[in-house]
Amino acid sequence: MKTPNYLIPYLHTKALLRLQKISMNCGMNETSFPRFVNLPYYSRYEHSFKCALLASHFTHDKAQSLACLFHDIATPVFAHTIDFLNGDHMKQESTEAYTREIIAHDPDLMALLDKDHLTLDQVDDYHLYPICDNDSPRLSCDRLEYTLSNSVYYGFATKDTCQAIVDDLIIAKNEEEVDELAFQNEDFAMTFGRMSLACSHVYTADEDRFGMEMLARLLKKAMDLQVLTFDDLYTTEDLVIAKLKQALPEDYQRFTSYHALEDHATDGIIVDAKKRYIDPFVNGHRLSQDPDYKQALDDYLHTDFNDYLKAKD
Repeated sequence: MKTPNYLIPYLHTKALLRLQKISMNCGMNETSFPRFVNLPYYSRYEHSFKCALLASHFTHDKAQSLACLFHDIATPVFAHTIDFLNGDHMKQESTEAYTREIIAHDPDLMALLDKDHLTLDQVDDYHLYPICDNDSPRLSCDRLEYTLSNSVYYGFATKDTCQAIVDDLIIAKNEEEVDELAFQNEDFAMTFGRMSLACSHVYTADEDRFGMEMLARLLKKAMDLQVLTFDDLYTTEDLVIAKLKQALPEDYQRFTSYHALEDHATDGIIVDAKKRYIDPFVNGHRLSQDPDYKQALDDYLHTDFNDYLKAKD
């Protein structure tokens, strides 16, 4: 997709560039779990930029594209791991709290918005625009982008398949007469649905839940010891990791050495998870009307997370 000219200056602002040092994998790329250790680096900057491109592609609306670009601007280091630290990992909303404040206090961003004749109210909350963001299990630019990118990085799909999926999507009224990204072709909807479920299983995998909880505990310890401050969480992961390595080297080394979990552990920690999933809209109905997809979706939604999780030595 071609980058609209108006978008380019925003991409070079300090607030956006910080996101190049915030991983979409919430710090799990620092562990030694095979699922994460060899993943290509996927940043919040890349995700935000591609979300903005998708919004521009589907809506041709500058405000919606910029709302997508800014939607993760308040993301702290290790992203949703901080939701674990804040006790909000079942909703994953606590890290969105400072979006408006960050934009409002950035003179470069505000000057660019003024030049584009846009107000803060038009771009500080992408929830205002259903094509940018909507309630699960609907499909929006945000869910579309991270599903496609993660599918490529996890090895579930090729870039060509992802492009074909984007090409099949249109904006249509869903069953509630609200605009939604919708498929025209049942086969593409099924391909995407299965890709999204494969990603959902990764997001709630034992290694992911265990790793995020243990990293959150490490960050809490560092903050309790005043190794880290609240403001440090809104810098970059490189800077925070450097502080952890210097002040808590054994703790950080232990975290990075996690490589496997015990089978059928009888003690350890229990970590619940938010189940993120998508039920695509295709030709006037949800894909879950297909018996095979409904079964796969139900199997995922009925997964429980009551087992103990414990790292192998």
